[in-house]
Amino acid sequence: MTISVTKTIQVNEKLNLNELKVYKGSSRDVDSVNIEVFYGEELIAEGHFNNKTNFAHFTITEGLMNEEDECDLMDYLVDGLEERTIVLK
Repeated sequence: MTISVTKTIQVNEKLNLNELKVYKGSSRDVDSVNIEVFYGEELIAEGHFNNKTNFAHFTITEGLMNEEDECDLMDYLVDGLEERTIVLK
């Protein structure tokens, strides 16, 4: 008799900002685009960016990081898009 057991493991690693990939998705309207943020192959955030108002907003995938790190990542993404230091792919 054989039994199959699936184990889930949690791996914590320091976020390497060079591994972030920020992709432009579909257009929301004339001025706004949807955005997806990947870390390696994993989708870690979604949001939108409005070119006319220069406003960006993100939602980080729940459970990936603690609240402080989540806020730091959101600030990094929002500031990077609004200041044009992050280039959309």
